[in-house]
Amino acid sequence: MASQLVLYAALVVLAVVVIGGYAVLRRRADRPLPDAAAASPPPAAGTAMPPLVSPAPPPLQSTPFPMRAVMHQLYALAFHDATLEDTETRVQDAHARVLAECSAILDHIEDQPAYTPRRPLLLPKLIQAVNDNQSSGRDIAALIGQDPALAGNLLRIANSPLYRLQALPVESLERAVTLVGTDGLRQMIATAMMQPVLNMGGGVYGRFPSIVWDHSLLSSTAAVEHARSIEHGDVFAAQLLGLLHGLGAVIVVQVARDQYARHPELAPQPAVATALLDTRTSPTARRIAASWEMSSRVLGALDEQVSNKSQTAISPLGRSLRYGRVAGAVSLLVRHEHMAEATALEWLDRLEPDPQVNLAVWQRLSAANRG
Repeated sequence: MASQLVLYAALVVLAVVVIGGYAVLRRRADRPLPDAAAASPPPAAGTAMPPLVSPAPPPLQSTPFPMRAVMHQLYALAFHDATLEDTETRVQDAHARVLAECSAILDHIEDQPAYTPRRPLLLPKLIQAVNDNQSSGRDIAALIGQDPALAGNLLRIANSPLYRLQALPVESLERAVTLVGTDGLRQMIATAMMQPVLNMGGGVYGRFPSIVWDHSLLSSTAAVEHARSIEHGDVFAAQLLGLLHGLGAVIVVQVARDQYARHPELAPQPAVATALLDTRTSPTARRIAASWEMSSRVLGALDEQVSNKSQTAISPLGRSLRYGRVAGAVSLLVRHEHMAEATALEWLDRLEPDPQVNLAVWQRLSAANRG
């Protein structure tokens, strides 16, 4: 019971920290990101990303699952460098020291408070209420009202252009709960986890936070649907895993950015971030989860993301997390016109042979992409 409460609490408090940046990030999620000319210039060694060039997935196999083939396409989009689609990442000699320094920091990331959020502790009842169809808006508003910071953040979301429907400001928590709905409250939880480490400024890595924010929301949504429809498992753990993995990715790239700042003679290289994302994202997320005393099931699911084993060789939560990561990635690639929808659905078919589930998940993600 204690571990379950910790799990619920972990999902909830993720809502307290961040809502100040929510409106900007959400508005960014509601429209295609600016292209390279409007954002930051592509790296000198990079190649501009043409639309709809993503290769079709390889034929259906039992093992191994080619996760990098999917994720490198997402990294190519995030860093605006088509050369990253190659699953063999090449780091130039001059940048190897930066790579090693980043790895040393990430090996003990739980001891780096500048990068990692504090362990969530508040209001496990809120997550239960948000996911309980019998809970009223008044019940949820009463719970949120116990925490002034959370209440203020909820009102900021309700008064953002995304939700505000009238000229008069929303001042009632109950009205705010009604306006944002269940999805808005869950996104508030996601925001609380991701916001502390989302701001990276401009430059080569500047676009990554927006992409990984969108990917984390989509991944957690797809993981929940997979856990509910296929595994009949713990949807709260599945949602938390999707967000934890996204948090791990942001921290990895932020560490890379900061280490490059210590070497002004070197221009940040997307290949270094990609190499770290390949090998350090899941372990980083796992270290954070362990420091929060998450259950062994959660830790095991994160451990399983490092391997390329088949779906049948990993745990139900591990399968749901992997499915969420792939679904979120291909959904974003389609949204930004770097993958055809038919190709995206082929990738989902590789992970889950039930076409009805895949179609339902795809429709849900497509609706989320439309805002």
